[in-house]
Amino acid sequence: MDWVFFAAKAVVLALSLIFLVSLQARVQVKALAAIRYLLLWALARDLLFALFPQPAILFIGDIGIYAALLVWIRYYTGRRANDIYWFFAAVIAAGIGIAVETQPGETAFTAHLTANGVLLGYLLYSIHEITVHNTRESEVIVDSRFVLSSSLVVLATVGTFTAYSGDAFGQAAIMLHYIAIWFVLLTQSNLQHLINELTIASLRRQSENLFEFMEVLGGGIADRVDIQRILEMICKSASKTIEADGAIILMVDDARNTLRVRSMSGVYPPPYSVPEVVKHRSASLHEYVYNTAIRVGETVLGQAVELGEPIFIPDSTADERLSQNTGRDFLFIQSLIAVPLVVNTHILGVLSLVRRDPENQFTEEDLQHVQTFASHASMTIDNFHTYLEALQHREIQREVNIAADIQTKLLPKSFPHQSGIEIAVFSKSARGVSGDYYDVLELNDDTVGLVVCDVAGKGVPASLVMVMIHSILRLIASAEREVGATLTWINRGLSGQIDLDHYATMSYLTISYTERRLSYSNAAHHPLMIVRNDSGAIEQLDTEGLPVGIEREIVYPQTTIDLRTGDVLVLYTDGIVEAMNSDGEQFSAERLATVVRENSSKHAQQITDTIQSELDAFVGSAPQHDDQTLMIVTIA
Repeated sequence: MDWVFFAAKAVVLALSLIFLVSLQARVQVKALAAIRYLLLWALARDLLFALFPQPAILFIGDIGIYAALLVWIRYYTGRRANDIYWFFAAVIAAGIGIAVETQPGETAFTAHLTANGVLLGYLLYSIHEITVHNTRESEVIVDSRFVLSSSLVVLATVGTFTAYSGDAFGQAAIMLHYIAIWFVLLTQSNLQHLINELTIASLRRQSENLFEFMEVLGGGIADRVDIQRILEMICKSASKTIEADGAIILMVDDARNTLRVRSMSGVYPPPYSVPEVVKHRSASLHEYVYNTAIRVGETVLGQAVELGEPIFIPDSTADERLSQNTGRDFLFIQSLIAVPLVVNTHILGVLSLVRRDPENQFTEEDLQHVQTFASHASMTIDNFHTYLEALQHREIQREVNIAADIQTKLLPKSFPHQSGIEIAVFSKSARGVSGDYYDVLELNDDTVGLVVCDVAGKGVPASLVMVMIHSILRLIASAEREVGATLTWINRGLSGQIDLDHYATMSYLTISYTERRLSYSNAAHHPLMIVRNDSGAIEQLDTEGLPVGIEREIVYPQTTIDLRTGDVLVLYTDGIVEAMNSDGEQFSAERLATVVRENSSKHAQQITDTIQSELDAFVGSAPQHDDQTLMIVTIA
């Protein structure tokens, strides 16, 4: 009979493990590792009990399950000071479980009841103290804790009163708990699906708002409107993006070192003291705010400009800088974000947004969205002035220069300096404005993201597509998000927003410094070339996919490989391998691979310089017909 029980439980555990593996392949939730250990522990416990049906095996097995669940919870909450005492008590309880094997029934009952009461009590307390307000990303615990807690209580109660004999009631309680674990995994899967849908909807809203900028910029150019229309659209779009109650833009007067309001949207109470005479009349307050200059460095708005950094106040009641806005009146502000508008190192002004509902504070994610939005708004404001100047002079070359300036601002100014990796890039446009785009993103202390992109078309339209790709990529790229999912969301953000003539091929990869793991996804770009140091072999890493911006519903796959010391990674665009000499012969991917392999022991910059020299020598006096971009990455 023990083997019948084991077979039934093993089937449930095996199905749970399969479900867990498939779930981990789709989501990046570190806490699932604890559930995996729980399932493996339970499977080992049940097998051991089937071979040696001793009560101590079931009792110690339950303690191990408690421990795995506590570790699972702490992935979300972080460690607690009392956890060490709990684990110490768990070790003692396991020892007692072995010791009472030969003791009278009453002694064993008391030992089991006491151990379960202490260990399970602390575990249940840890589960039920969690809320979505005090613990981030804890929805899976909140949604599943009733079922999980109930199964734990039944498991401990039946085990105690049956002396862990493994009878039918005890086996049913164990099976009930395994079903509860399945429910936890199902809850996690459903939540992740909902999060993905909400994220995609949010990303689409973000991309639509960004694209509105493009439309306003084009409309402003056609209608020859002034900058005021652009600023008003920025205010409205920024407020809409994060569902703020009000937004304001103040621009810097460099001559006077002051800030003046240029645009306001919604209800934006001034985050500074105002005279009593204007406090209670919205019309007077609105006029006062517009006509009052703020010195750089004064108030939270002036401080954001002086520091050149965002100011984030999620709760005004806990920050003295908004002490004058905590009364429950027309001036009340619950949360505030103020982000300077910066182009290169020049600060144009500040964009600020507020929420007034005490139950709806700004989050870190809102801050990140506003920072991305402000970066794009700064570029839009700066380029709008420059583009109007180009129209006034009617110089085609000026348009080329503006587009090149847009592109230059998108490209990274420096690369990460890590001991395990070197990055070097060579990029040369064919006619002033390149259709190539590359980027290097420090996703966290251990992970770097690399992008090489080739946009169809030239000039300002291609540059604006690059701006959209740059903005969406900076908004969604993270070390936790899979590279295939990142490309999928970029494609969804672009599809339907750009002409089909301005699609882009794109390669995106991430590298973990410590694990030396590379994840790669490709949108119809050239495969990633890898020169292995130990064998000199040339590998081509590729995945299927259309260019971004063509088909919205496409899902981009990804692949992952291990890297080794001395490996060289090569990313490039058409202009490198299709460069032709005067005889019409192409440089070719084979010749590129040969040059890299012969110089693979050198530093990344030396390899890049060598390829550039070989390319120039090969082409000779023949004209360059396409943009050229080459990225070399060496693994130390």
